[in-house]
Amino acid sequence: MKTLCLLTVCLLLCSACGHRDDPKIWAADVVKIESIFPALEEKGVRVFRNNDWCKAFEYTKGSYTNEFDDNCIYLLNAKPRPFDPAATQSFLEVSEVLQATDIGITIIKAKYNSSGELIFGEFDFGSGFSRRYYVYSPGYTLPTDIPDELVHTPINLDWYHIWMDWN
Repeated sequence: MKTLCLLTVCLLLCSACGHRDDPKIWAADVVKIESIFPALEEKGVRVFRNNDWCKAFEYTKGSYTNEFDDNCIYLLNAKPRPFDPAATQSFLEVSEVLQATDIGITIIKAKYNSSGELIFGEFDFGSGFSRRYYVYSPGYTLPTDIPDELVHTPINLDWYHIWMDWN
């Protein structure tokens, strides 16, 4: 019985880790992500990180974190402050929008043009023992792969997928 329970848990974990491995899903996922661009643009979200131990957020009103460890704040462009009520509310609103996509995005890095339009974004939905990103970069040139370490796959003219080994 114990073996059966362990096997069931392993199968569930493996299936959860790989559910975004299918390139057929990627095109639908990026449409979902594009649907949240207005929410990101409204707040000017440049960095969003929501892990169990680290919450980091950079938007038009500043940089904020709950954990000042370098492993948490390395993505932030400015020195962070502790979350205040307004930043907490904005962070929660972005979290809710991301949860609605049902993709599992935990990290966002974004850039905007002078009009506030999102022109580049990395959307991290790491799974298992690899990192996975959707990259929004209209007119991109696909970066060079590193076999078995870093693989770039086109999705459409504006998006590509990155798989990166953890080690």
